[in-house]
Amino acid sequence: MLLAVFTGMRIGECTGLTWADVDFQNDMISVNHNLIYRQWEDGFCDYRVMTPKTKKGTRQIPMFDEVRKA
Repeated sequence: MLLAVFTGMRIGECTGLTWADVDFQNDMISVNHNLIYRQWEDGFCDYRVMTPKTKKGTRQIPMFDEVRKA
């Protein structure tokens, strides 16, 4: 919850994060994919990792002390 509040990331972006997306040395979080749950063309519902819809969706977010501590 703190991650979303202090960074402004969407829920799908937060849940899609991996350790490779978090740079503790430079205090940055890379948003380059998100986790989506929906019904797909084949009729099945499931989770999938997708890239953001637009180029602006891919971004670097500074990691504040509150996020680092969490």
